[in-house]
Amino acid sequence: MSKRISLLLAASIALAIASRAYPATPTPVIPSVPATALAARSADVIDRAVRALVALEGESRISKLWVFPTAEPNTVFVHYRTTADVDAHEPGSTVEHLVMLELDGTRIAKLQDLTTPSSIVAATDKAPR
Repeated sequence: MSKRISLLLAASIALAIASRAYPATPTPVIPSVPATALAARSADVIDRAVRALVALEGESRISKLWVFPTAEPNTVFVHYRTTADVDAHEPGSTVEHLVMLELDGTRIAKLQDLTTPSSIVAATDKAPR
């Protein structure tokens, strides 16, 4: 075996071992918002909605996050994708979501998934303990 191939093989093995020792950290979710005056005025509710959604879905599963404010002060529409098992070598399927979030402070008071055929509404009545 030539010296060049031996060095390449040794470097490849070292990189493989290092990648297992230090797994990649998830990229923080950075929302996209429309460039409108309403979005600028709604920065607080947008931030609260992103934090609540990340707590619900998990930061590593969410991608392509768009948040659209509404005329209601605590309600936003959110379009995002979730990927099943992003830690695997071959990630699972990607699912698109369009939801209406109604917030009560920093928690989700009502979440309506508009991408499902049924009209299921999830509401949380109780405050966290």
